[in-house]
Amino acid sequence: MHGSIFTVHVVEARDLKPMDMDGTSDPYVILQIEDQRIETNYKKSTLSPVWNESFTFDILNGKDPLKITVMDKDTFGNDEFEGQCAVSLQELKDQMKHDSWFELTDKDGGPFQGRVRLMLQWVYSKVQYFSEYLSKWDETLMKDIEEKD
Repeated sequence: MHGSIFTVHVVEARDLKPMDMDGTSDPYVILQIEDQRIETNYKKSTLSPVWNESFTFDILNGKDPLKITVMDKDTFGNDEFEGQCAVSLQELKDQMKHDSWFELTDKDGGPFQGRVRLMLQWVYSKVQYFSEYLSKWDETLMKDIEEKD
């Protein structure tokens, strides 16, 4: 999959679990796919953080899911787990942009508190991507012409 690019835009989270004494959290997100790992900045004292951070991964095989982990930054001691979810790249085979909310689970996959919003796009074939894009554009133009007539 030479040239395969996966873009992840971490938008925001909602309804996170309070992890600090003041009833808030200092959340950040860890993104992991294949052997790559990236973290967002942490947002201080909030249960509804907005990150608006984008990351790009070079994808070698496309078989591994994107693992998303939300953590609470702690000044003293270890950071605390807030929740996790995963996204299969196979769900993104249409190469289009996907803007979705994902429910967080506990470490065993059970229900947990909170959700995270991501915008995802996997472009694994630039030729196919542009071909499909032009085809959709052509369909839109044809509809416009039909409506005009």
